[in-house]
Amino acid sequence: MVRIHCSRILERPTAQPWERLPTSRRQVLIREIEQTVLAQDSFHRYRAEPGSPMVHDEPPAPPRRFRKRKFVWKASGLTECSKSCGGGVQSIKYICVRELTQVQVLEKRCHALEKPTSSGVKCNIKPCPAKWRSGPWSECSVSCGSGIRKRELECVQEVNSVLTIRVADGACLDPKTLPTSESCTMPECDERGKIAQSNLPSPYWSVGGWSSCSTTCGLGTRNRVITCITSGRPCSMDDKPDAQESCDPGPCLTKSTASNVISSGFHGPQWLFTEWSRKCSAECGTGIQTRRVFCGTSSRNESCDESNRPDTTRTCSSDRACSGQWFAGPWTQCSSTCDLGEQTREVACVTMLRGSLRVVLDMNCPASKPELKKPCRGPPCAPSWFTSDWTQCSRSCGKGMQKREVKCLSVNGQTFEQDHASCTENERPAARRACNEYPCKSNQDTYGVENSHRVMQVQNDPEISNGLDENPLCKDNFPNCNLVMQARLCAYPFYQKSCCLSCSSAKQENE
Repeated sequence: MVRIHCSRILERPTAQPWERLPTSRRQVLIREIEQTVLAQDSFHRYRAEPGSPMVHDEPPAPPRRFRKRKFVWKASGLTECSKSCGGGVQSIKYICVRELTQVQVLEKRCHALEKPTSSGVKCNIKPCPAKWRSGPWSECSVSCGSGIRKRELECVQEVNSVLTIRVADGACLDPKTLPTSESCTMPECDERGKIAQSNLPSPYWSVGGWSSCSTTCGLGTRNRVITCITSGRPCSMDDKPDAQESCDPGPCLTKSTASNVISSGFHGPQWLFTEWSRKCSAECGTGIQTRRVFCGTSSRNESCDESNRPDTTRTCSSDRACSGQWFAGPWTQCSSTCDLGEQTREVACVTMLRGSLRVVLDMNCPASKPELKKPCRGPPCAPSWFTSDWTQCSRSCGKGMQKREVKCLSVNGQTFEQDHASCTENERPAARRACNEYPCKSNQDTYGVENSHRVMQVQNDPEISNGLDENPLCKDNFPNCNLVMQARLCAYPFYQKSCCLSCSSAKQENE
């Protein structure tokens, strides 16, 4: 029986059964098994029986011996992102480890092995916040004496490593801290306003500051202004400083670096996304670009980190200004049929494009947005019948009686009035009703026994008698609770419950 210890194969297990593996993958694994068997000399004691398919006509060659590696390169996480925003690059870090124990050792131990290389992985792909960028300084405003030189600031936003766009000044939230002008000193002037002969210096080159790099990644150029300061004699061209030099802000992200890194097995599930839509949603002004985002994972039990989910939309600017104007629709009817209510309307920013009106984003309308709602007042509410809570039954059995107070109330501005003539008498609620009509079990009149018990229960009920505002369920259940409070109906338990919030406020004010 031949035992084969395939340590190399166990380092790269496959999650699929052998019969489901592609033919090419099977062939690779078979070759690795053969090499491992030879390296471990697993067959040196094997003797094939006659007739065995492994017996050959020629004598078998002595087995090849491979020297087992002691140290190997091992992937160990990713480097820090090269940029905090605008699309940076991370690379896989490799360390030298002892193959048997997987303990890290000095890199010189792996000097005989070629260190693996890895393509970059996208990171921090969100566009950078807009910021102010300065241009080159102009020449001094005078040829002699003290003058001023200026430069312009522009608001730019780095979308990714290969695209930086100029945006509206309002997109830069930080104040302009970069100076746009500064004083400059030239040789002294004479009475005629020219350089004094006694102060005429030797011709020299005046050097301005470097501009920003022409690219945000890869190789670019930057420029500066070189001026010859002279009274007539030319400056030496041999001493002229360079007006341009190369610059390299960092590596660019290529299509290969944006490939799916799930298969590398080093970083778990990853967010995958398409390119931004080529066309901006707006034909003028500011619009929206979209893209699709997908969580790529090799296991159903793994999911991507939602806190790092890439954006699916971003703003984009068109070269054409919108000059949008606000369009306000008609006001709706008052939300209340009487007294105070609210009206609303639709407001949209529109512009004229190709002979037709188009709705655009609000930021394309420079004027202040019109109001979307306003208060309204309907006719005074008609008088209504108001009732108190029913009293406790006068008897516990044998037909008792309950009572309640009935009032007709109306609103006259802020004043409550009792106006019985304005309420419909036919709709007047009953002020009395029978209760406990079942016969008593004995001849004793139990009047007052249960009644007194119920009264005591009401008085001791904190939801009725004490500060209902402390109860989280204390609220107004009717829209006219303010009228109940002004009519002093809060003394009744029914209104204490139905208009809890208003009655509690009135009680605190009286105390």
